Amino acid sequence: FFFLMIRRPPRSTLSSSSAASDVYKRQVERKELTEAQALEESSKLIAGLVASDDWLPDELAVPHPDYYRQYLLYGDPLDRFSLVSFVWGPGQKTPVHDQTVWGVIGMLRGAEVDQPFRLTESGLEPAGAAHT
Repeated sequence: FFFLMIRRPPRSTLSSSSAASDVYKRQVERKELTEAQALEESSKLIAGLVASDDWLPDELAVPHPDYYRQYLLYGDPLDRFSLVSFVWGPGQKTPVHDQTVWGVIGMLRGAEVDQPFRLTESGLEPAGAAHT
């Protein structure tokens, strides 16, 4: 699971990979982009990135035995975006949560099931079918 997150990230402790540099150079420097254009271009970049499975080091794809793990691949020095590898082991789940940022997801390995929920008077209830 590979994710480009547009948010204020912590500084990267990882040197810039060629993939992160490519995203940075091709998108962020174009300041005239609208949010819709940035989303469209980011989607294309991530699709191209995950089309090949030979760039992510194995140590950045190791799941934790109990819960999902994040690896910061790149944090923009101006805090405009980050490039993050999210890793889940088989059967692991993420608690129900609200997305507070927009991002672009590219699945590098495996599969994800996304179940939308809605808050009702009775609590959380599934809101439609799960998506894979």
